[in-house]
Amino acid sequence: MGKAYLAFILGLIGVALSQECKDMSGSSFCIHYEYLCDKNLNIQMACKKTCALCDGDGGGGGGGGGGSGTPMDCDVAIVGGGLAGLYMAESLLRHKKETKVCVFERDTRLGGRIYDHVFPQVPDESVGLGAWRVDMVHYNMR
Repeated sequence: MGKAYLAFILGLIGVALSQECKDMSGSSFCIHYEYLCDKNLNIQMACKKTCALCDGDGGGGGGGGGGSGTPMDCDVAIVGGGLAGLYMAESLLRHKKETKVCVFERDTRLGGRIYDHVFPQVPDESVGLGAWRVDMVHYNMR
């Protein structure tokens, strides 16, 4: 992956974290945190702020967010906001194959298993921890 792709993907993550939409020369990119909406009130409130460019009802959300139920207006729906999903969204928009791309992520953040950590001793700096996952198979890490 080239530096331009990585910079663009990091930009998409920044857009998603601010719960905004980005208009890219007639294309739209939206993030929907829908999967946990019915299980967690805080996430449900965040889901109500979904993007007007991708929602047919101007931001109320369709699906699990408790909105009006109006279908979303997406040319492509990508399930998963990890690097692969973000790369696919970027590629579709950049090549103008699709004009409305919606990314659905079950977590409240993007990036998949890529995590950064901020140490309390140095709050202005973050350390990239890379791709990682700790599950029941990783006995030494629990």
